[in-house]
Amino acid sequence: MRVWGLVFALVIGAAANAAAQQRDLPPAPPTPTPYSGPAPGPIADLDQSAMLPEELVGSWSTRTDCRIRLEFRADGSFSHGSSAGTWTLADDTLTQSYGERRYRNHINQLNTDAFVLSATADADVGVIHIRCATQSVQ
Repeated sequence: MRVWGLVFALVIGAAANAAAQQRDLPPAPPTPTPYSGPAPGPIADLDQSAMLPEELVGSWSTRTDCRIRLEFRADGSFSHGSSAGTWTLADDTLTQSYGERRYRNHINQLNTDAFVLSATADADVGVIHIRCATQSVQ
């Protein structure tokens, strides 16, 4: 009889310990909400000509909601968040200068509202930028 009492006490104690540990666990993370905005339209390379500087002037983003913008101005200045600098476009090369730093990327205009920046013309990977609907370009 004492053996069963000891076994019963161990089982009850283990169950109580497990319940206490479950109470100390952090809550489960919330379930992510799926994107419910409009689906982006197809982006095809419809423009085989080189992008002209006046075509680059405006607000661009890598996001469909345009929350983070890259603005190219006609005076050769640009801003991206809190960063700012100057830009030039010659042939298919976009040069952006931030103080002493200078970056050169290949630019491929897909259409009037999209372009791709990549390291070189034959790069396998590039970043698509889309024109933002509202512009605050000077």
